[in-house]
Amino acid sequence: MAAEMDVPAWLLAVAKDELAYAEATGLLSRYSLAEGKEGTGSHSMHSVLHRWCGYLAEGEERQGLGCLAAGLVASSVPLQSDAEF
Repeated sequence: MAAEMDVPAWLLAVAKDELAYAEATGLLSRYSLAEGKEGTGSHSMHSVLHRWCGYLAEGEERQGLGCLAAGLVASSVPLQSDAEF
């Protein structure tokens, strides 16, 4: 599904490589820009980082990143037919 959403190559590379993902989230955690949610395997982004990312992206890029984020979140929601639903 990620290929259908035109996910940037750098993001796919980090998502597919467990060590690269751990390094990226570890760096963000060390600077208190993200924190892991215990027992969930997920993270939350600090509101200042969220605003800064929004500030850096403009116009169509901002809209594209918003659509990508929504698509990635939606793709992680299990189907009603899945046992984990």
